[in-house]
Amino acid sequence: MKIAAAQFGSVRGDVEKTILSHTRVAQKAADHGASYILYPELSLTGYELDLASEMAFAPKDSRLQPLYKIAQECQLTISLGLPLRHSDGLFLANLIILPNNDFLIYKKIHLHGAEKDVFDFGEHHVVTPHNGEKIGHAICADITHPEHIACCAVEKSTIYAASVFLSPKVIDIESEMLSAYSHDYTQLVIMANSAADASTAVTAGQSGAWYQGKCLAQFKGVEKGLVLAEKVNDMWKASLLKLED
Repeated sequence: MKIAAAQFGSVRGDVEKTILSHTRVAQKAADHGASYILYPELSLTGYELDLASEMAFAPKDSRLQPLYKIAQECQLTISLGLPLRHSDGLFLANLIILPNNDFLIYKKIHLHGAEKDVFDFGEHHVVTPHNGEKIGHAICADITHPEHIACCAVEKSTIYAASVFLSPKVIDIESEMLSAYSHDYTQLVIMANSAADASTAVTAGQSGAWYQGKCLAQFKGVEKGLVLAEKVNDMWKASLLKLED
């Protein structure tokens, strides 16, 4: 069982180009044996709060068709970061596209700073089955609330998947927090942060994976690439794959 976290950069305002890049990275993950790929927070638009309402997606938005197609073709579950219109609200969400052309949604519970002026709060934790594991989904500031992973653990999560946009100021602290979670809950913790991109905010990159309190693999900077985590004989290992722009 292998999963991937994409350290991926978006282009401000250019959703068409960013979706094309998503499909290429998803194909690369599938080529390396992954059955699940996690993208960073708001990966489809970049962390651009001023554009969120204008660029928001519906779950079956026609613009997302290339991603539904590759999910089916590669039998790949794809967790995207995006502004999502759903149930009469605008949410900072992960849209989880399934290989059977269906989808699941996780809406960020712990909005941070100016996000509260743009998005509605999510209310429910989401833990999804995947190839014998159970993945608990988190978005950025969720990980700073220990009760978030605790609630996922109550629902029997075995993997904690954090889709984030973290700056250089906080990356070390929050990486240490994720490492501690992997120890305290004996879960694989995998984090997808943005790569260098054309957005207005500054990212730290350093996506990684942790298990039993140990860092299995972590990028040193903002290069584009994949964290590939694989379970072998009931133990997790991980590697890094750098991608060309």
